[in-house]
Amino acid sequence: MKIGTFPEERPLAVFALCAGAGVLAGRFLSQVPVFLYLTGALAGLSAFLLGGGRRNVRLAGLCAALLFVCMGRSGAYYHQALPPPGEYDVTGVVRDVPVVREDRNHAAVQLRDVTLSDDSGNVYALSGAYWTWYGEAGEIRVPSAGETVRTRARLYVPSGRTNPYGFDFRQYLLERGIPAGLYNQGEFETVPGAPADLRGLAARARGLLLGRLGALFGENSALPKALLLGWRQELGAETLTAFSRAGVAHVLAVSGLHVSLLAGALSLMLQRVLGRKSRLALCALFLLSYCLLLDFRASVVRASVMTLSAMYGGVRHRRTDGLSALCLSFTVIVLLQPADMGSAGFVLSFGAVLGMILMGDGLYRRFRPYLGRVPARALSASLSAVLGTVIPVMGTFHEFSLIGLLLSPLMCALLAVYLPVCLALLLLSLLYLPAALPLAGGVGLFSGWVLRGVEYLAALPGASVRVPAFPWPLIPAAAACLWAFSPYSLLRGRKRLALLGALLAVGCAGHLLTVDRALSYTQMDAGAADCAVIQDGRTTVVVDTGEDGQDLCAYLLSTGRRADVLVLTHLHRDHIGGVQALLARRIPIGQVLIPAGAERQQVSSEALALMDSLRAAGIPVAELAAGDSLTKGRVTLNALWPDAGTLRTGQDANDYCLVLRAELGDFSFLLCGDITGTYEMYGAVPADVLKTAHHGSANSTSAAFLEQVRPSLALISTGSGRGAARPDGEVPRRLAERGIPYAATPDCGAIRLEVRDDGIVVQPYIH
Repeated sequence: MKIGTFPEERPLAVFALCAGAGVLAGRFLSQVPVFLYLTGALAGLSAFLLGGGRRNVRLAGLCAALLFVCMGRSGAYYHQALPPPGEYDVTGVVRDVPVVREDRNHAAVQLRDVTLSDDSGNVYALSGAYWTWYGEAGEIRVPSAGETVRTRARLYVPSGRTNPYGFDFRQYLLERGIPAGLYNQGEFETVPGAPADLRGLAARARGLLLGRLGALFGENSALPKALLLGWRQELGAETLTAFSRAGVAHVLAVSGLHVSLLAGALSLMLQRVLGRKSRLALCALFLLSYCLLLDFRASVVRASVMTLSAMYGGVRHRRTDGLSALCLSFTVIVLLQPADMGSAGFVLSFGAVLGMILMGDGLYRRFRPYLGRVPARALSASLSAVLGTVIPVMGTFHEFSLIGLLLSPLMCALLAVYLPVCLALLLLSLLYLPAALPLAGGVGLFSGWVLRGVEYLAALPGASVRVPAFPWPLIPAAAACLWAFSPYSLLRGRKRLALLGALLAVGCAGHLLTVDRALSYTQMDAGAADCAVIQDGRTTVVVDTGEDGQDLCAYLLSTGRRADVLVLTHLHRDHIGGVQALLARRIPIGQVLIPAGAERQQVSSEALALMDSLRAAGIPVAELAAGDSLTKGRVTLNALWPDAGTLRTGQDANDYCLVLRAELGDFSFLLCGDITGTYEMYGAVPADVLKTAHHGSANSTSAAFLEQVRPSLALISTGSGRGAARPDGEVPRRLAERGIPYAATPDCGAIRLEVRDDGIVVQPYIH
């Protein structure tokens, strides 16, 4: 290995760096004309072709060409022009099996090759669209995978991340080649006789195989579907969380283990019949078909490219360099689907393999004298994969699995037997289903035992520990650690330790300087729901949780916070629904405050069940009424309403919701919940910041109320489809008449108000 000539010996690594840089540049450069990308690519290609015997010039030219090509591809993905939102006649091909949520009467499906026609006769073409619709209970009609459908639907532009650490819906769709969304009530018709291309045939085959696995394994088919076809929708959120906490979530992603087993089994069957080159060609065709069947998912493409690289090395009687094969697969994927580089699955897949390449052999040599060959190889592979993914795991799952270090090698060994058996039964069932059913019964029971075993192990005390997102100033130091201890590093001994010590010192200093110690109020963007977070150093007060609480959980987990106080202004789903997510993600809650008599008003049984869940978890619940107060550090909460002496049972929960005057240092915030205009004057006290009631509803925040409060700033938390936040809305008009500026979550996303000695600084998440 010629370490000193790394770029020349491993040009694929340099190509991968250029491809990644091009994708990032194209994503963030939105105003670059296409001809500049073409000019740069042609100039680089010319340098490569005219470089003659100057290898460095040719390499640089090819890198430049790849850089500009990836910039253009990424720019086309992230900045493509879309038709204006509105109603369209839509025609498209169903890309995958529809996902149906029967509990919410909701269905969703991905479309590709979409054509849109408006009422003026204008026609637009899109690469894909995410189509959602609702139906009556038990009456949701869905199309089949690969069918061409025609419908009338409303087009919308997916929103990106609107909360710190929140879910990026736009990125999620772009990873699937989908730039826009559609919704209607589910009325559609299929287009008879529409020709099916290869991807359409693959979608139909995928649907057929999923149906056959369901018929074969019955109620225990969720695990075989996930392992063979990557269909994890039937596993359920609790099971997926259990796999994550047990440190074996990677086995559910169709990747290296699955592809190598399938390709290895095929090669073994053909070993006595065909030579190496013929086996390589057939395996390449098989893996291409498998990638097509799974819609070219990044993990499958990566594993296929690396497997074929290893087989090609065997044909040439040369050992394949793992890093070069990994970089080749990286370059192929970002050229095909640039948005994949931003997905958590992509980062986890490449991080795990990179960790094994950089650290695996070194750990194996250290473990082998003590454990023996096979256990040392299994443990070193597992530990090196953990080291390669520790940063994205902390940022994605916010839990580090301790039991996974031991369980992961066992699961991989188990799947080495389980996967071929499932595949053999599937093939047998396609030939003659009755012959496969008796054997499938036992395998199905075993599948159920595996799922229950993982759930049991994940629930053990100490199986996993909660961790915040990895501090970004320390990421370069962590990456340098991986590289410095790899066989590719030039550093040895004291030089290596000195460099790592310097990087760690700089990273720790940067982390300490960027820790959030401010006193602040953040109005989260919860759509048509409500959620806010008050911070004073490490003290955290959460006011309402939104409807699903996912972005709230992501924020608390990523920043390593607990909810010292959880205030529920009233027990409607759009304010309390996220409690279920807080409990499921095991976020510590110090105490819960609700308005006096809240559980005796008109609230749903679901809300009462959530309150029972809080008490069952040992979390103290207290009621607040007018005159009560609570102080945490520099934060004081004063209850203004409801009045305990005027409480009645069975009333509208909005009428008796909690109204708080929060004092953050020297500034005051009036938090009105969903109080109606009938009772809002009971909470009308002067405040610097007003959080308007009931999502900016015209029924609240009256002129008389504003005259009493006289805020310097108003906040409106509402959904983007509602008129409360529009400048021509009733509440914005009342605010404008009194010269009160306002900020609304549909325009700003999360709104952070940082309290300083000289005033309040407004920091919208979306600029």
